[in-house]
Amino acid sequence: MRLIGFVILFLITTIFVLLNFLFLPLKLEWRYILLFIGSSVVYSFITYLVMVFIINRHLKWMRENIQRAIEYLKEPHTKYPECGVASDIMFNLLEMFKQRQESVKRDIAKRDEFIKWLTEEVNRCAFELNRRNKEFMEKERSIALSHLIATLAHKLGTPLNSIYGHIQLLLNNNQLDYDTKSKLKIVSNEISRIEKIIRQALDVLTLDRGKVEAIDIKELLSEIVDFMLPSLSRDAETIELVVDPDLKIVYSDGDMLREVVINLIANANESMEGKGFIRLSAGRRDDNKCYISVTDTGVGIPKELQEKIFEPFFTTKQKGRASGLGLTISKEIARLLGGDIEVESVVGKGSTFTFTFADRREGPDEEVTDIGGR
Repeated sequence: MRLIGFVILFLITTIFVLLNFLFLPLKLEWRYILLFIGSSVVYSFITYLVMVFIINRHLKWMRENIQRAIEYLKEPHTKYPECGVASDIMFNLLEMFKQRQESVKRDIAKRDEFIKWLTEEVNRCAFELNRRNKEFMEKERSIALSHLIATLAHKLGTPLNSIYGHIQLLLNNNQLDYDTKSKLKIVSNEISRIEKIIRQALDVLTLDRGKVEAIDIKELLSEIVDFMLPSLSRDAETIELVVDPDLKIVYSDGDMLREVVINLIANANESMEGKGFIRLSAGRRDDNKCYISVTDTGVGIPKELQEKIFEPFFTTKQKGRASGLGLTISKEIARLLGGDIEVESVVGKGSTFTFTFADRREGPDEEVTDIGGR
């Protein structure tokens, strides 16, 4: 291979020099021919050596680099530490990218957490605002009701006293027959009851919390059931009484409790259309409050009316059958006793009114001797 390469190079050089001599204005003699052949041989040999040296040098460099590449692929960091610099740079860049990615994730998580907290705060503020608006409306309603009842009491007090006085004069007349006196006594008792109702309404709206007394809750509710049974409609078959055994003595205002429960049972009785029953239950809650529930199987109350039934003069009964103040006054009594009245109702299935009140225990049980205050 090397000889062939030399011959080819020699022929190319000879042809090139011969062409130069042909175009030169020299006479072709043997000495020029010999000089031509000698110079071609020397030039070809030198050129060949230079080319072989350069090619061999490049081939050797290529073999060395290929070998180093193969060894680096096998053991990159031990064989060639300087090549690990680029690897370390890439590794550091990847680590920086991962750290940045984690930082972005943390920022997103913090933002989501802040948005969640802000949403909860907005909902809490909205709930608190709604609660305060409701309390404000209830106070306004209570003030309006107070003015109304005070005005009615003032306006009705004088004529009622006059009627009562005249009836007493008639009762003192010995010329009246027994039947007339009996009817006058009924009228006199009813007038006294009207005055008592007005006085109780005024007491409810002026008292801060009512008196505190020890009450046997089962005995109180049993008395109310016995009192209400004769006035039940034909549709209401009975009043079922269920009292939690843990609820025995509570501390509250017995008269106020009695008024609220009687009002709730009366409403339950009037809601009956068809055979059904009334359940009266009582128990204790965890927040030092007690409850009394009145459940009926009556007609029920539509959802849109369940908040309005506590407004003054609002009633679902026929015109003239109710004043629309019973539930309003009952709710005000519940507020004074540290509780509330809630309603759950399904149209066609019945309603449950839950009356809650605080157990205002002020001292040990042994210090209270008047049970029930009745």
